[in-house]
Amino acid sequence: MSTQSIVKTLTPSFGPSFDAVITFPNSKPLANARNTVPITIHISTEGSNANLGCYVYSIVDTRKQTTTPQVYQTLLNNSSETLVDLGKRMGRLVSKKYHVPSYVSLSGQFSHPDFVVAIQETIALMEDYWQNTSK
Repeated sequence: MSTQSIVKTLTPSFGPSFDAVITFPNSKPLANARNTVPITIHISTEGSNANLGCYVYSIVDTRKQTTTPQVYQTLLNNSSETLVDLGKRMGRLVSKKYHVPSYVSLSGQFSHPDFVVAIQETIALMEDYWQNTSK
């Protein structure tokens, strides 16, 4: 399966602007399929020259088909407690929502409310791409 990459600076109406680099499958992952192509997300409030913050790998347990699958995570690069917590939350959300492995990297400073907006904007980018390419 081929992938698509998006590199974009997002400026939400609420919260600070941030850079997002997202690599994801060309077609939207199906809930009951074996999805092996990961979604990779890097979000930075400090641009491309920032040090690597937290880096989290998440994988969904596909052995049991349930509405709320179990997600296992490992920390690939440590950072501040806040960034690690936010990175794990985003990885869990992406893996559960799309039933795919995910890599999430965060750099810079995020507050919880600003990060909610960052998640919404990032997910919207992927959803818009899949919706526009399925026509």
